[in-house]
Formats: sequence, structure tokens, C-alpha cells
Amino acid sequence: MNAIAGDLSGRKLSPTKAARLIAGRLEKLGHDPFYSDRERYLVRLDDNSGEIIDLGRPLRGSRLFKASVLARDIETVRSIEMFAAESKHEDWLYWGVGLTGAKADIGNLVEANREFNRRINIHFSEMRRRNGFELILLVIHPRFDPFSGRFDLHAHFICRVPPEQREAARRRLLTAFSKAHVPDEPVRNVAGCATYMVWGVCRPDETVGLPDDALSDLWQLSRSKARLVRTGSKFAKWKRETFVAIDEYERAKRKRIRQNRAETADPRPKPEWRDRLLAKVKATINGTKIAALLFEERPAVSDGVPTTTSGRPIDSSSATVVTTQDSVNDRVTDVAETDDARKTNNPAKASQQRIGRGVWDWTRKLFKTTTVAVARTLGVSTARLRESVRRCARRCRGSPR
Repeated sequence: MNAIAGDLSGRKLSPTKAARLIAGRLEKLGHDPFYSDRERYLVRLDDNSGEIIDLGRPLRGSRLFKASVLARDIETVRSIEMFAAESKHEDWLYWGVGLTGAKADIGNLVEANREFNRRINIHFSEMRRRNGFELILLVIHPRFDPFSGRFDLHAHFICRVPPEQREAARRRLLTAFSKAHVPDEPVRNVAGCATYMVWGVCRPDETVGLPDDALSDLWQLSRSKARLVRTGSKFAKWKRETFVAIDEYERAKRKRIRQNRAETADPRPKPEWRDRLLAKVKATINGTKIAALLFEERPAVSDGVPTTTSGRPIDSSSATVVTTQDSVNDRVTDVAETDDARKTNNPAKASQQRIGRGVWDWTRKLFKTTTVAVARTLGVSTARLRESVRRCARRCRGSPR
């Protein structure tokens, strides 16, 4: 299975490609990694205005898919860097402990993680009471060991311990856990440590090559209530107090946007065949940020059969691919690299693959063609539009009487 960790040219898989491979394997194993069966696509608004990029079906939020947690992880790293700068982190330590009993059996990963967290909480509570221990950030890594066929469950954490109490805290961890890494050197690069911690929970290049039973176990762990990333009380309190003003501003901004959309919404009923416009977004393609429209396709139906819509809400926060932080209307959009997505200047390509589905496919093709035309129209400058309006107005008025 490890052979699929790279492509035929030997290049390392991107998180986008890894997520698609993982999702495909999970679906074959009987799991449901997709949030919706409706595919999504982008319509570019830059120099290549009207070009369509297919994104595929949106994935569920999971640690196995980096796109769904990347924005949250970046926020965690930036927050801990700011917190360290304010609290003078010269006495912070980067320690680690392993699962008691060495490794977790396949089929028992969720229960083993629950027991591991229970023992961590017991000893951390004692260290807080006896040794002045303060937890900053803790991340659990469930790494699969191909030699033993079991999971190496271990935790990395950044903490603060008074110098006179470090030896006592070190002895407790060495005694309580099967393995412990407890150096005395302080953390020099807190952002680097935090980045390694959050990125290493489920590394895409390793997860994509797991055996079927191990992949199923890891998926169940990611979908359980297990907290693989958690912050200490003081750091969490600092985050709430520091970002409360920003959050209030963002909530008020989103409320104004929702109200404006509700007041300006078209009251006429929309045809069921129309693809749904989710947002105007900033997407990243091969490192270049572009403006684009994010659409979600309506399910194909046969002639004479009414369209049925899913009763669950539509999640537009993830689209199976690499996350970009810059977006319009506070929306993070996930976009595949250029060589990882099907692209075409002919919007009928996707419909041509579904020949024989009747008039509804033709209607969807017509809608995509109209979308491309509208997108290209947006490239016309405002000055030219105003001049055209003036000329039309003069023709309508005719000669003065």
C-alpha cells in the first residue's frame, strides 16, 4: 500500500490528491467520507474568465483531510506564537509521552485513546497540584507501525514547569508512561513546535498508504469525540479574551451580510435544475490567488420526475482540497492545483460525460454556458458599461422635440 504514497514520477502527493485517494478508499470500505453527493466547481473571474475547475464532492470535516482543519490549525499556531511573545516563553518545555503498554491494537484505537487521555489527565492534575505544572498545548499522534501492525499512540505537549520542580515532574512521567521524552532545554521556536504537532496528527503521505483495517480505525477515531488537539486553561482563556472583540466584529459583519442577502433576494421561485451559487471566493491555483464563483451542482433527474433536495444543510466550508486563507465574505475556499483538477473552457464537458440522461442534462449545460457568459461579462470595465448605458438612453429618448 505504501507504493501509492507518491505518483508515478516519484513526487510527493499533495494534500489534495491524498485526500481524494483516502476518501475513495474509505468509500470502498463502507464509510461515508463525503458530506454531499453533489459536486462543486469553480468559475474563474480573472484573466481566464469563464474557465471551469471541477472540485468534486465536498468532504466531511476530519483530521484525515487537511483542508477541513488547516484554517483552524493555522489559527492555533499564530495564537500560541502571540501568547508566547506576551508571556516570555523562555521557560517553556517541549515534552512527550507514549501510551502505557507500548502500542494500541487495530480495532481498539478509540478505546486506547480514551484510556491514554484518562491517564494523561490524572498525572497532569497531580503535577499541577504538586509541581506547578501548566499545560499550554497538547496534541496526540496516532502513528501506525507497519512492523508490529499496531498504532504507536503518543502525545506531544508544550508546558511550563518551575525549574526547581522539573526533576520531580520528569520522574513522574518516566514512571507513569512506557516512554517519555522530557529534555530540560527550553523551547526556542514555539511556532515550529506547534506546527509540527498539529500537522503530524494524521500526515497525508502516511495515511494514504495505511492498510484497510488501520485506515478504518483511524477514520473512526477522527469521527469520534476524541480531542486530539487541546489547549491549556490559561492559553484558552487568553485566546477568548484576546479575540473576543474580533469575533464580535466578525459576527456583526456576517449578520449584516445575511440581512442584506435576505432583503435583496429574488422573490421569484427558482427552477429546480439550477446549480446553486455558494459564494464569490478567492481561490489559490498553483500559488496564484484568483477571484472565482463557487457553485454546487443540482442532482441529475429524469424527465417528468420532480427534483428532490436533501434535508440536511449544505456545508460550504470545505471542498476536498488545499485551503487558502484569503476569501470574500469571510469564507475559506478549498481549491485543487491545476494539474489535480479537470479544467476546460468548454462548460459542456461534464455534461457530455452523462449523455443519455435526458433534457435535464441539456438544461444544466445551458445554465453553465450562461454562467460562463456572465463571468466573462464581469471583465468589462465600469467605464465602458456606463458609456453603453448613456448611448442606449440617447437612442431611446430620440430627437428632442
